[in-house]
Amino acid sequence: MSRGWFYVVLLALALPGVVLPAAASPLPVPTAAAALPPGDPIAPDAARVLALLAERNAALEGYSFDLRVKIAMHTFPWLQPYLIGSGTYEKPGRYSVAFRQVPALAKNYQKVTGEMLDPSSWPEKYAVTVGRQDAADVELILHERVKGEITEARATIDAVTGSVKRMRFLYEHGGTIEIVQHSTAMQGFVLPVTQDAEIAMPGFKATAHATFSDYRLTVGRTGPAAGEHLVRNGT
Repeated sequence: MSRGWFYVVLLALALPGVVLPAAASPLPVPTAAAALPPGDPIAPDAARVLALLAERNAALEGYSFDLRVKIAMHTFPWLQPYLIGSGTYEKPGRYSVAFRQVPALAKNYQKVTGEMLDPSSWPEKYAVTVGRQDAADVELILHERVKGEITEARATIDAVTGSVKRMRFLYEHGGTIEIVQHSTAMQGFVLPVTQDAEIAMPGFKATAHATFSDYRLTVGRTGPAAGEHLVRNGT
């Protein structure tokens, strides 16, 4: 497996999703165009969804977590690396992940960022529109502003909690990466606890399971419980 493909795997698997207050009301399904600054390339209904997500995340200043990722390759060389690391998030949308114990195969990729799963960072890198929508989910469609390898990305947002449930990336070379994320309520916020990914690239297939634990939250003064909080094993 080339280093480039392994980087794609780590980027897709070892990243946390958006966090939002658990008690928030359901996201309203966009119906009318919201007012936008002149020249804003974000579709009005998508901007409305992103604005609601950002508002609900206002009280969380940052957090850190422990991360374990098990990768299973289903093509040669059939490797199954197990990664142990930690990650941090600092407002507004700065993610980083570092692995403490990394197989030699991945030693050059110990640090990755989680911008692709942080909705607040999407408008800078993607043109965003709303796709399928109903009472349960809102789907956002992302296209790169500066053309790269990603043909299209689709993000499914839980309309009740505001968390990212699923992301699917389509690549020009025919590859796909799909990530399903499960979240739970912690200290009034919704945080990811597991991610399951399927990676299908030309000549390379793999699956992976990531678990997040031991969150350490920093809540602002306007939050439900300001200060530092340790949340062990998602409770």
